Amino acid sequence: MASVTCTMTAPPLDPFDDVYALSVESATISDFEDRNGFDGGCKQEKVDSNTVRYPHHSSVPIIDSHSPIPGLAAAGYGLVPGTRCSTPKQQFPCQAIEWSDQDLYYLVYTRFGERVANNYSTSTSYYSTGTDSTNLVTLQLTYYEPATPTSYSADAPIGTGRPVIKVLARSQPSASLPQARRSIAADLLSCTDTLKHAIRSDALLGDIYPLSEAELKSIRSAMVLMRYISEEEWDGRRAQLQNSVGGESEDGELVSPEVKLWSIHAKLELFLLEVGYYEFSTWFAQINDAVGMKSEERRTLARGFGYRAKWLERALNEC
Repeated sequence: MASVTCTMTAPPLDPFDDVYALSVESATISDFEDRNGFDGGCKQEKVDSNTVRYPHHSSVPIIDSHSPIPGLAAAGYGLVPGTRCSTPKQQFPCQAIEWSDQDLYYLVYTRFGERVANNYSTSTSYYSTGTDSTNLVTLQLTYYEPATPTSYSADAPIGTGRPVIKVLARSQPSASLPQARRSIAADLLSCTDTLKHAIRSDALLGDIYPLSEAELKSIRSAMVLMRYISEEEWDGRRAQLQNSVGGESEDGELVSPEVKLWSIHAKLELFLLEVGYYEFSTWFAQINDAVGMKSEERRTLARGFGYRAKWLERALNEC
């Protein structure tokens, strides 16, 4: 059995017990499962770290110090690979968002996903008010959803093979095109719960991707074990973490700013417990992909995730 010596000096407080990853010289997932009575049927892998419990006198969570990561605006990058931000980097803190085609693309990408964002179209309508010479303009974002293969079967009704037209967002009648763009951006930003979830997800990924390969493997191994816990234990642990920071507000956001001071491991654990099994596989794939990347590639993606989280938060505040 591998031995672990912890030389970290912990504060005397103990909000709740937690699990942390410490570097050890020789440890495997199978050793951990044998000591704790887990089923050994899952895939075994060699890792450079092991998951152990801190003594009760240790404070949880312990804040890991990381050097600050500059946003992509400083490097000229946008939210999506191959794009650039429409706002100059030196004016980013104070200048309002221009709501260019690229800015609207970011919102559509966040709200509806990559497939819709890469295939929607923008239509512009002008019409007179009838009382003066001023013409009003209206913008509309439309997505043509392709028909499924079953729509072309011999038994399907006539016309089912046509694409389905879906209106993603529509602006209010506006006096100018910039005003119409801001109006349609407000329409896209009306689903605040979805956008707040995206902000929280991107902020987490921005903190996770710069971690070392050993830390990422440790997180991945902990997620493998997390799949096998009971629903009762899942709900109990989630309630324990939420109660430690004052619970949840009506919109699902933690009301206490203390959660921002947690280590990335504790924040990720709470996030996974709250989203449940529905998104668990997607996040496991994210962590697994990060393990296979080079450190420079992970840092570049981390800057992109961090910038997108800040940009979306700023967009919500402006509209």
